[in-house]
Amino acid sequence: GYLPEAAAVEPGMTVKEYLKYRANLKGEMQKKIRHRVLEAMELCGLSARADSWTGSLSQGLRKRVALADAILLRPRFLFLDDLLAGLDAETRASVGRILKSVSSFAATVVSGHELEELEAFAARFIVLKDGRLLGAKTAAGARTLLTAVLPRKEGEAGS
Repeated sequence: GYLPEAAAVEPGMTVKEYLKYRANLKGEMQKKIRHRVLEAMELCGLSARADSWTGSLSQGLRKRVALADAILLRPRFLFLDDLLAGLDAETRASVGRILKSVSSFAATVVSGHELEELEAFAARFIVLKDGRLLGAKTAAGARTLLTAVLPRKEGEAGS
C-alpha cells in the first residue's frame, strides 16, 4: 500500500462509495469489497462518517480516508510519505493509533520530520542524509545521530 504526502481523495463521493470505488480499481473480488471497506473504515475511525461526502471532510479526515484506501486490501508492506504533514495534534495521535493496529498485518515505512511524534508509534528509525543511509536506530539512537549530523543554527552553542 502507498500513501503519498498530498493524497487526493475524490470529492464527489461518500467515504464508503470512495473506498468501494478504490477497491474495484485495485481489482478486489466483488464478494470481498464490502468486508474490506468496513474493515478499513473501522481501523481508521471512519465508520461514523461512511455516508459523509469526502469533499466536506476536514484535511485530517481526508488523510484518514486516504490511509483507509492505502490499507484497503491489507497490504503486506505499507509506505506512507510524510504522513503527519499538515495534521493537527489530535489527528496525529489518532493516526499513530491506526498505525499500531495496521502493524499486525503490514510492515510499515513512514517518512517524516517530526521525530518526537513518530516515536509514539515507530519501533525503528532509518536516518538518511543526502540519500545515504546513516543508520538504523531506536528513537534515542536516531536523535543522537541526527544531533551529530545536522548543521547547527547560527547562534547555537558550538557554531
